[in-house]
Amino acid sequence: MDDDNDLPPRRWSWPLVLAIPLVLAGAGGFLAYTRCNARRALETTRGQPEGAVVVHGDRAMLVLVDRVGRGASAFRLAALDPDTGQPVNQRVIDESARCWAASPGRMWCADAESRTHLVAVPSFDVVAASDGDRTWLGRDERGCTFADSIPLGDDHLTFGRGTQRRPLVRQAQQGSLPGTPDFLAPAFLRVDDPALLLVQHDASLERPGALQLTRVGDDLHAMWTAELPGRCETAHVVGGKLVITTVDPATRALAIELATGKVVWQFSF
Repeated sequence: MDDDNDLPPRRWSWPLVLAIPLVLAGAGGFLAYTRCNARRALETTRGQPEGAVVVHGDRAMLVLVDRVGRGASAFRLAALDPDTGQPVNQRVIDESARCWAASPGRMWCADAESRTHLVAVPSFDVVAASDGDRTWLGRDERGCTFADSIPLGDDHLTFGRGTQRRPLVRQAQQGSLPGTPDFLAPAFLRVDDPALLLVQHDASLERPGALQLTRVGDDLHAMWTAELPGRCETAHVVGGKLVITTVDPATRALAIELATGKVVWQFSF
């Protein structure tokens, strides 16, 4: 039998030696390219709405928070100009985010373990907190707030009884006034301007699930009615507009002109 020690030593050819690192580099580059493309796709895909916040500063920003990706572990932060609805910046992060406003141009975001991070808007870079930021630390915004009754001077405004439609009434008078509107399944939408009387209600019996928003004037008459593409998630008054985010990814946000009820922009990914 031949002894293995008698075999000539193996020799690697120079082309093969050079090819191995090139193949490995190519494989690494392809993997990085694939991951980069997947990341970019998360910036434009429709996600699951997880909240929104208006951050004031030199320039107000509406920040949308959406859960994206199959693993449900990635969250997208998207800053929009509330005047135009145009996107300004986006960033995908690999942890959950529940955000609320801090000092001008900044917001707090809490992760799944309730750790808080101060984030600059619209860059979405993590920044160091100041004393002014810490005063906002516990002000966690929770979205749209609805009520069946709201204060109106020394009285309260509410909805009267009705089998289908409920009239708008003053509690002290226990009756509707001539010309005041009535609504299907109404609720007052509370916003940061308490002087605004806004009612979310069903559109009609023939359109189950369709929602509308009506602004009521000081005389308790309807000023305008606008269609809502989805259930209200957050509502903020910004520059003469009511900026609303919805839980419907097909129409993630919209702005309604407070004076006329005209929808001036809508946004979706």
